[in-house]
Amino acid sequence: MALLDRHGHQRSIKARRVVGRAARRIAGRRTLLPPGRSEPVVETSDHAYGRRDPVQHEEILDWAASRQALYLYDTVRGHAADWEEHRTALAGWYQHTNVAICNYAKHDLPAVTGGLRALPGRLYETLASGAIPVGLPPDLERQNRILGQPVVEALDGTAHQLAGLLDRFRDPVEARPLRIRNLALACRGHDWGHRWAAVYEAIGMRVPFGLQNRLDDLAKRADEFEGLIATD
Repeated sequence: MALLDRHGHQRSIKARRVVGRAARRIAGRRTLLPPGRSEPVVETSDHAYGRRDPVQHEEILDWAASRQALYLYDTVRGHAADWEEHRTALAGWYQHTNVAICNYAKHDLPAVTGGLRALPGRLYETLASGAIPVGLPPDLERQNRILGQPVVEALDGTAHQLAGLLDRFRDPVEARPLRIRNLALACRGHDWGHRWAAVYEAIGMRVPFGLQNRLDDLAKRADEFEGLIATD
């Protein structure tokens, strides 16, 4: 059995051809924040990392300049000098991000995707940090199946729509329920621990004691986050 990552159906087919066995796809994941946090970090920025849409990018640059807001974006384009250092820095920036631009996977390569609007890896990072994903959304069926609900604030090309969402989520009262919801969703099912549990389940083995403790801790934290929403 081949256990595949977030890239989806086409790769599952390729894996079956290579190994001659059934291939099971595993959704994306991220290592979540250290235990103990009960609220999202106060936001300081909006950001876009990885593949970006030039129209979105220019609109955010204009928006940030007009409001003296902080907009973070990378210029690495897949060539970081030190990937461990890059990932550590990225995790810290996500934790202090208000809105993260999160378009569907490989949105700039239609010849590659063939119309598939898959969940991008950036979406899992966004949820785990408590930031709010905004962008060209993955299809609703995939969001519902993997995440249980649509979570990406969808852009449809309407003029000034992106700037309006950035303004809206600068308001802590507007942003807080979505930020806490995203942390709860990540804790409930999208840590590395959940993917390892899926591996053990697929091969018919019991989840190890240490991993089960982590899953229990994540479930407890999800309950705490959901409790914050209920009391607001």
